[in-house]
Amino acid sequence: MDTMFFAENDICVKNPTFKMSTYPMSASATDICANDQNEQHTVFSTIANNLLIQGYCVLPNAVPDNITSALYDQIQHKNNVSFWLGKRRDSKRLKNLYIHRDEIAWIKGKTMAEQLWLTWTASLKDFLNQQLDLALFSYEGYFSHYAPGGFCQKHSGASNKEKSRQVSMITYLNPEWNMGYGGQLMIYPKSNPDQIISAPPEIGTLVVFMSEQCCHSVLPTWRDRYSIFGGYSVYAPYSDNLRQCSN
Repeated sequence: MDTMFFAENDICVKNPTFKMSTYPMSASATDICANDQNEQHTVFSTIANNLLIQGYCVLPNAVPDNITSALYDQIQHKNNVSFWLGKRRDSKRLKNLYIHRDEIAWIKGKTMAEQLWLTWTASLKDFLNQQLDLALFSYEGYFSHYAPGGFCQKHSGASNKEKSRQVSMITYLNPEWNMGYGGQLMIYPKSNPDQIISAPPEIGTLVVFMSEQCCHSVLPTWRDRYSIFGGYSVYAPYSDNLRQCSN
């Protein structure tokens, strides 16, 4: 059984290394905007190509620094973030706690950081629809916190009640993550049962996969581990009732 490990400065299979640009002090606002747009197009193209070729993409340094920094600061300062042992729609509470050992907080766009993230995910959705001829309608996601000892059992990205979710996406918010901390995401492509992909939860790393083509799990973590888990559905999100029940 082959296990592929992704680390910082790696990129998805059959793609060149991608690095975020740094700008000289003399760069104009127009130049910076153009570079940002070029970088975003490179990231989005890499994601689309890898989804088409192999059904998943692991991309370090994919999410812009200003977005990951804002999201990380929001979590650290508990700004409009109230974690709870969420009742996901894939199962009853006891079964859900057996699979997921994390607590969650839904992203509702109430902060500038969340608005930046939702705008970025909307741009990616439109790009994937155009390039892959998908019919993605909406995105929904939540902050996820695994306390030390937390883990996630192997399961599908789309449960029986979540068939509308076509694309799953995870981004990480953990600066200076050490491999000894554990918490790696493991991806199991259904098209190749002998292959396992391991992705460390380093800040800025983005993992995207076709929900029905891959299973995934989270290895036990030995320090607090933060991420955003979400996905694109072909129908409008229906998590509002879950949010109301939890309040």
